[in-house]
Amino acid sequence: MSKVNGRNYIAHLNYLSPKHKYSLLYLFEKLREMLEYDRKLKNAVTKSLIDLLDKHGMCVVFANLKNNKHRLVIASLKPKKLRHLSGKKLNDSYIETNQVSEEYCSIVKALLEM
Repeated sequence: MSKVNGRNYIAHLNYLSPKHKYSLLYLFEKLREMLEYDRKLKNAVTKSLIDLLDKHGMCVVFANLKNNKHRLVIASLKPKKLRHLSGKKLNDSYIETNQVSEEYCSIVKALLEM
């Protein structure tokens, strides 16, 4: 996919059609390639994905880009923890619960890689 075709594919929301060929992670990689002239913008692409998932209660960790030939690979996608401060300590630690379920995180990971 050339840079122009990649830009059009993303800008015109072609990835939402039933005939889509590329995963969302692949499209994020293409966006990073399009912005390779500026390191700050290139890093902002992955930072925006991290922030988006964080706002929806998930913590994402990407695998090392050098080991994966500069491809985005999700190493782990886990729910954020909520600490209940009003509750009593349980074995010298606070009671923590997940903000979203593990199943939800696995579904989101599958959709990003699909």
